Amino acid sequence: METMQKKIQKIQNEITLLQSQQKTSQDDNYSVLSQLEERLKKTTEEADMYENSYKEISKTLEDLKSSVENLFKKINCDATKILVQLGETGKITDTNLSQYFAIIERKTNDLLLLESYKRILEMEGAEAENPPLFANPFWGGAAVLKNAEALKVLPPVFGSDPFSDRLDEVDQPLDHSSLRQMVLSHNTMRESRRDFSWAASLKRGTT
Repeated sequence: METMQKKIQKIQNEITLLQSQQKTSQDDNYSVLSQLEERLKKTTEEADMYENSYKEISKTLEDLKSSVENLFKKINCDATKILVQLGETGKITDTNLSQYFAIIERKTNDLLLLESYKRILEMEGAEAENPPLFANPFWGGAAVLKNAEALKVLPPVFGSDPFSDRLDEVDQPLDHSSLRQMVLSHNTMRESRRDFSWAASLKRGTT
């Protein structure tokens, strides 16, 4: 009988141990499950954030491509090179957007150079219409000023604009450096002719 009681007690102890181990295992499983649920929640929040950011960036990029296309057409840029290289249909894409930017930059530089040349011509025209006062020491000293209009300085007259003629002779679009060099050389030639005309007029005025 005592032996049987010992066996019963041993079995009861094993049952209690198993119940304790089962509870510990359940607690561990619950803890792991809670950690996984928390990680899933954070991952979902990050995915939603990235998705919203992607939508905003995509919208900004579409607006940018639309603005680039409008500007490209407004300033009459030539997209032939892009069409030849990429086989595109003229539509701005994420792939060729940077090349469109490069063409717009070159076109902008050309327009700025042409605007500078236009202003130079306007300034030269204003100087020809209102020549500066000239002090002749033979008229009684430097304090006596006489208007240079008496010299009747006539600016050289060209049948057409040489600079425009040179642009028309070019078969292909000029890059920034070539157009700049053309403007500088043309301005140098005009300055030389004007100085020569002014010197000749002064010489006639003193004789």
